[in-house]
Amino acid sequence: MGACFVGIDLAWSPRNPSGVAALVPAGPRDGEALRVAAVETLARDGEIADFVGAHLAATTVVMVDAPLVIPNAAGMRECDREITRRFGRRQAGCYPANRGNMGRYNGGVPR
Repeated sequence: MGACFVGIDLAWSPRNPSGVAALVPAGPRDGEALRVAAVETLARDGEIADFVGAHLAATTVVMVDAPLVIPNAAGMRECDREITRRFGRRQAGCYPANRGNMGRYNGGVPR
């Protein structure tokens, strides 16, 4: 396999499932559409790592949807507020990422 794109929508806690997907080129030529190779919901970190490992290719791009920098103790980050402002009407708003909320999951240890 020449290329694979893996997407992970990481839940804040293994108690909730994370969504994972792998996309591969639909054909042999550059620029062709991608096709879905696999879609799953997984809970444990090891399962997610195994999914990524099962879809390694000569070129693999892994994208993770998870808050990486959380400077605020409470409330919403400005980026989350803007996404919610633009897409909240379409049920695509953000859950407030703050240290208070993150502290309730995994004993306060980020995934």
